[in-house]
Amino acid sequence: MVRLYSDELWGAGRIELIEQLFAPDFVDRHPDAIPDRPPGREGIKHDVERVRGMFPDFAMKTEEIICEDDRAGLFWSAAGTQVVTGKQITMSGMQIFRLREGQIVERWSVFNRAGVMRQLGAG
Repeated sequence: MVRLYSDELWGAGRIELIEQLFAPDFVDRHPDAIPDRPPGREGIKHDVERVRGMFPDFAMKTEEIICEDDRAGLFWSAAGTQVVTGKQITMSGMQIFRLREGQIVERWSVFNRAGVMRQLGAG
């Protein structure tokens, strides 16, 4: 499920997988989330569409997945070219998921936002 999240939802932009991957009561604990971002599944859809809109060639690679009990950890890397500037960026991040009955019910997420902003000349 975590590899599907990484490779297909983010890597291929397959937003139709959101209902399959995320429980209806999904809670996102993303400290870098954009203000006024929708909660739950809609927030995930918003993020995927936003990132893939800014970086149409966005490519996400699963570096490591670790699972224990009802938790899974994901370390990923990604690259893409920003449409507006033509600048190529790289980034990486980690996420921890709490799983229940084959779906993600909670996610904690961090990535190197400051590094991305520096690459774009905005930080």
